Amino acid sequence: MGGEELCHQLKRRPPFAAVPVILLSAVREPAYTVRNWAAYFRKPAVIGRLLSMAEAFIAARGGYRRAFRASEYHGMSRRQGIDSRRWP
Repeated sequence: MGGEELCHQLKRRPPFAAVPVILLSAVREPAYTVRNWAAYFRKPAVIGRLLSMAEAFIAARGGYRRAFRASEYHGMSRRQGIDSRRWP
């Protein structure tokens, strides 16, 4: 299943219909389809912009305090994972 199909399936299910999806893909954003995602990034994405977008969606849901500072993005490499314990 591709990202486009995954987004379509999520939007069809009521518990997930309102969840904003950030799609990260190696191909250009399709112009011919219904846009079932909130944001689209093309690989290789700038990690700072990607995380800022995720933070914006989380903050829009309310009650979020920023877990990272902008200076922390510079030390991250493409292969380094994000510590999920630092996210709410």
